[in-house]
Amino acid sequence: MEFYKNYLVFTSDYKKKFHFLSIENVKDNWTFDIDWSFVLNPKKPKMFLESNNEEIENKADLEAEKESEEIINNFTLSENKELLAFTSSDKSLFLCKIDNDKTVTILSRRVFMRASSILRFSCCGKYLFLADKTGDTFVYSCDDEGDEYLSSGKWIFGHISQILDLQIAPDFSCIVTSDRDEKIRVTNYPDTHEIEAFCLGHKEFVSSLTFLKKDNIMMSASGDKTLRTWDYRKGKELQKIEFPFVPITIYSSSIREGFGLIAMSSDDNKIYIYEYKFESSEYINLSCIGENLYPNEFDFNIHDNKVFVKYLKNEHLQIDIFDMDNKLFQPFCNVSETFKDDVEGKIFKPFDVSLLFKKKYDNVKPFINRKRARIESQIRK
Repeated sequence: MEFYKNYLVFTSDYKKKFHFLSIENVKDNWTFDIDWSFVLNPKKPKMFLESNNEEIENKADLEAEKESEEIINNFTLSENKELLAFTSSDKSLFLCKIDNDKTVTILSRRVFMRASSILRFSCCGKYLFLADKTGDTFVYSCDDEGDEYLSSGKWIFGHISQILDLQIAPDFSCIVTSDRDEKIRVTNYPDTHEIEAFCLGHKEFVSSLTFLKKDNIMMSASGDKTLRTWDYRKGKELQKIEFPFVPITIYSSSIREGFGLIAMSSDDNKIYIYEYKFESSEYINLSCIGENLYPNEFDFNIHDNKVFVKYLKNEHLQIDIFDMDNKLFQPFCNVSETFKDDVEGKIFKPFDVSLLFKKKYDNVKPFINRKRARIESQIRK
């Protein structure tokens, strides 16, 4: 969920359309229907920094993917809110421009190689970073000078496991990534062959990262039931908070001088809102909502000191407002009713977070049992 002027931008209906929900006038809502027939640039991203561009060899596979039912996997807006980028299930990367007359123009459609997991704009909006589910990260140009936004992507670095989150430092000097192998990696940019630091300490997958409005301070959520605060430039852990549940997704925003707001989803099907004091690193539990929520559909944004929370409840998308004064959630929009023609009859199936936990297999015990049985049989002979 993102903000465009006075609109909340989000996807629904198994993510086939974009909805622009007005926070001032419900009758002013509008929808962007994607033109899936837009011409695809059939060039691979540069897999390594020195490699040449080549067209996709197996065009039959590309055509088969194009004929399948496309859905939106990830999307993001640039900081100036002029550009919209999203990836689809047919491994296409769309770059669009949002016009003032409630229209969205597709600028380019480029191909990437494997299913995407994360999509982020740089702070200047000229670059787009895409991480795929095999651990590779690519950069795509969004510059309209010389039609750079039509060019294919370039590989910049990789992990040996799935990247679960990617954040770009406010000064654009490094990229912070987390993966399924408990690691947080701080990579210099544009010299991505240089790793500035690792933030190590988590015992399970690191599902989410967020920067605090304080120099070089970052928070991470992990499957080991901890929320940790880091000086990510030094790879130093500053604070660890343990929970009886697994924090899955975290968002942060500055609300006033010296204070931040932390929103967090968890595997106990609840959403928590915390106030955070930067100087004392103290957390104050403000509110939580629960009962039949699906946390992986949770999203969060703050606008004009109002906190908008999108989540999935009883197979229906719901958007609520968190009242900063009364510390209470108030219903704002039932998406299934507001956009009835688009989402009616659709069943949302959230991702099973338990799949991120690694399966452990004991291969030694069966081998020892077989060896013992073989020795015993030889003795009997």
